[in-house]
Formats: sequence, C-alpha cells, structure tokens
Amino acid sequence: MIKLFDTDIVIYYKNTSCRMLKNTALVLFCLCFTLPVFAQQKNNNLRDISGHITFIGETVSNVNIVVRNTSRGTQTDARGRYTIEARTGETLTFSHISYKTVRIIIEDITSELNIEMIEKTNELDEVVVIAKSVNGEVVKRRQKADREFQSSRGNVDPRTAGYAVGFVDGEEISNTYSSIKEALRGKLAGYHVNGIDGLAYLRGGNFSVTQDYPVAWEVDGVFSTEEPFGLDLSQIESVYALKSLAATNKYGTLGAGGVIVILTKYGGFNPSEAQRLKIAEQYTNKNYYGNDAIDYNSKADLNDILILELRDRAYSENNPELLKALAYFYQAQGKRVEAVKVYEDVFKLRPTYAQSYRDLANAYIVNDQFKKGWRLYMSYLMQGHDVSGDDIGQIIYNEMEYLYFNRQNQTAIREQFIPQNETIEEFRNDVRMVFEWNTSEAEFELEFVSPDTRSYVFEHSLEANQELISKEKTIGFSSKEFIIDDVGEGDWLINLTYKGNKMNEPTYFKVTTYYHWGKSGQKKEVTLYKLQDERFKFLLQKLNKSILATFN
Repeated sequence: MIKLFDTDIVIYYKNTSCRMLKNTALVLFCLCFTLPVFAQQKNNNLRDISGHITFIGETVSNVNIVVRNTSRGTQTDARGRYTIEARTGETLTFSHISYKTVRIIIEDITSELNIEMIEKTNELDEVVVIAKSVNGEVVKRRQKADREFQSSRGNVDPRTAGYAVGFVDGEEISNTYSSIKEALRGKLAGYHVNGIDGLAYLRGGNFSVTQDYPVAWEVDGVFSTEEPFGLDLSQIESVYALKSLAATNKYGTLGAGGVIVILTKYGGFNPSEAQRLKIAEQYTNKNYYGNDAIDYNSKADLNDILILELRDRAYSENNPELLKALAYFYQAQGKRVEAVKVYEDVFKLRPTYAQSYRDLANAYIVNDQFKKGWRLYMSYLMQGHDVSGDDIGQIIYNEMEYLYFNRQNQTAIREQFIPQNETIEEFRNDVRMVFEWNTSEAEFELEFVSPDTRSYVFEHSLEANQELISKEKTIGFSSKEFIIDDVGEGDWLINLTYKGNKMNEPTYFKVTTYYHWGKSGQKKEVTLYKLQDERFKFLLQKLNKSILATFN
C-alpha cells in the first residue's frame, strides 16, 4: 500500500514500512519519468474473435459463448466453430451442460481462441447419513471432504477442481478390515473389487470405454499400481478417489483406472506458504518425481534471418506479444541495446501492463542504465501497485533489492529504501530463476525435482488455476520467479510440460537463470524455447554444485 502525503511517500511492504521519498517534486519527477513518453492508443472497437471448441480431440457443438454483461452471444456450430464480436477488456464465457464453464479476458491482440473444454462430472457421489445431527457429523464430514489436499502430481481443491472427487473420512476406517482394498467397499461411489482377479476398480475411471483398468494407489505421495500392504488403517486421515480423465491424466496411463489417494495422520501434507517461494523449503512434503521427463531440445533457433522475419512481422502487425518474443531473442543473443528498444516499443503499446514496467526496467539494468531502471520501478510502485504477493510485484521488489544491495552508487538511489531482507547475506541465494512467456494464453506445468526426488509442480492452465490466469491478464503479467536458496548435493531437475496457447502460434518461453544470485560473482544465463506441438514432459534444465562452479 502506498500513501501520498504533503511531504513524503510511505511504502508498506507487509509489516515493513519505509519512507522512500522526501521531496514531492521528486515524486512527480519519478511518476512522470516515463509515463508521458509512452502514450497508449486504446482501441475499444468491437472486433471478431473466432476459434473452435474441442474436448479430447473431438469438436464440441452447441457451446454457448457470451460476452459477459452484454447481450452479445453465439453458439458453436456442428464443427465446433464460432465467431463473436468483443472488445479489449471484456470477458468471454464458454459454457455447456457437460463441461466446466471457462472464462477468458480479451486482450488487445486477441483474435483467435481455440478452447479445450474441461470435463464436468455430474455423477452423484456417495451420501452418508448419520443420525447424530444434520448440522453436526454430516456438515463436519462435508467440510473435511471439501478441503484442498496435495497429491504427488500437485494440489487438488475439490470445490474448484471441475470434477467429482470421492472422499472417505479416516474415522470410517478401522483395523477390523483385512486391507485398505476391502475397507473401501461400499464407501466410494463406483468402487468395487473384482471377484476373479481380486483387483479394485472405479467406475468412470477409464481412458477407454472398451477396456477396464484397475485403480492405482498413492499413500502420502508415494504412487504405485500395487495395493499398499501393511498399512495401519487406524492411522488413515483421509481417502480421496480421482476417477475422471481430468483428474487422472497427470498420472499417465498408469492412472487410467483412477487413483485412490490416501493421506495418513503421520504423513499428511500441510506445507506452510512462505512469503517468497524458496524451493528447498517446499520439500517437507512427499511429492515424488515419477521419472517421466524425456531429453528433448526445444531451444529456439537464434538464426539472424529468422529473427529478422519475426521482427518484420511484429512491427507490421504492431503485435506486443511478437515484440516480446523478439526482445527475448535479442536477450538470448546478448544484444542489450536492441532489447531495450523493443521493450520501449512494447511499453508504448501496453503502458498499463505490470510486465511492461518490469521488462523495460530490467532491460535498462542489463544495459547498465541503472538510474533509468530504478526510476521506472519506482514509478510502478508509486502508482499504488501491490508488491507483497508472489507474482510480478515480488519480481520487481527483488530486482529493486538487487540494485539497493549491489548497485546503490551507480543507481543514485535518493530514497530511503528498506528491503525485505535485513542484510545482503540474507538476500543472497544459490540460484534464482525467472520464467517468462510471450503470450498470456500459454498453458504449461513446471516441475522442480529436488536431489531426493521430491517434486513441486507449478500449474499454469485454465483447468488447474483459472483465477491465476485471470489475475495475470487483469494486472498484465506473464512471468514467475523461483529461488533455490541452497542447491546442496545431487541434481535438481526442472521439467516442463507444454499444453498449448489457444492459437495456431508458437509460445516463446524464456528462462533466465541467475547463478550465485546477489553475490559478488553473480552470473546470468538466458535460454529461449520455442514451443508449439510439444505435449509431453521434457527436461528443461539441470542444476547442481558442479554447474554452479562453472559460473564462478
């Protein structure tokens, strides 16, 4: 929060307050430093948005498409195609009785939106009636069933998942049963044990309608196709049943018959959320890597001819997303001056986007224009933008801290800036990674695997986190930061699964890795990936002490 007084500005960063400017004239100077230069030509005219709607590769007809809060609407035809008029900033709603409603904010360059619908399971789950009291045990059970939980493939929130999640309270299970397989009989809708092969099955949990698959099991993050034996049933906290395609596709074919997720009282997931995500601290949970990423080279070709072709198209179309891709290419080539020029042009087109501030300020800093970078960051803060979260504001604040600790004289900081960290030693980390993508429609999963094979997954998709993507479009950013404070012994693996971007265009995905972040020997590496048809998990990067040593 920022408050403007007659004599100063006070910025409150969570519980930290600092007086940053003690001269109103300087405030106005910083605020006006860039904004009048980059005037936006807004176009609020109606334009056609078109695309096609599919589900698992098949077209979907009769999907209702409506511009929210207007009378404009249409439906997909027999081929799943549609066209509708909308303005920048309006929201398109895609709804169908069989699928979860999808909402997408229209941006300045949006003209094509090809939507993969998300399954909505209408199957009635089990009903448990306990005579003690309607507002007692039943309500308590419902509250427990609705709690968000973690599986080895990421978080699941039953209230917003878009598919039914079966639930059994651990209090309903006891050691009177011979096994967990037997204990779940009659407690989960669609669950049964085959009398011939002795395996457990879940109705509705198959990829194929012509072939049955038995359920897979997961106990405190440990995944297996075999029924868990030796499990103390009295120590079970909760049991969840994932049986729809949307719920089990992260497990691959091994989860085709559905997955029974068991959380025990001694191994449940309850990791605390840190103010800033430090990967090492997240591995108190038991999400384990499935060893399912492949070696694959999707790095973008830095051929000068291809870059010139991209440049011509970006400027002829006046397309900020293509311009961002062009800037990525220049940064990957180490062309600092060219990158600054392109980011200035993006700022002219998108002066209200948080990403525009960060990208241009960062480009100035890389080009040793530290004063310009600092002032642009300050102009963003002094417009009242929140920097206390873990999104673009956190990235900006961290980069301001870098200038404060390492480039204070060159930046000529006049403000009394109080960083999050009290000392430069606290600020320093082994590795900082910033991921950026040129189009807000890009959907993907980032997986971090620690040396002991524990896994953290950041899901960036409409299915997993529609609210996040809406927030990104509202604020105007497409980036994410992760910090590994201590690499330690062994290998860290960073894997990527690309899921498309709703257009017939590639996504340009930039990874900036800062080795020895904040330290005197800090080094930086920029890698650019061109993603289009990839729909599998591949190894993006490996980190270990040996690699760190090469950047000393």
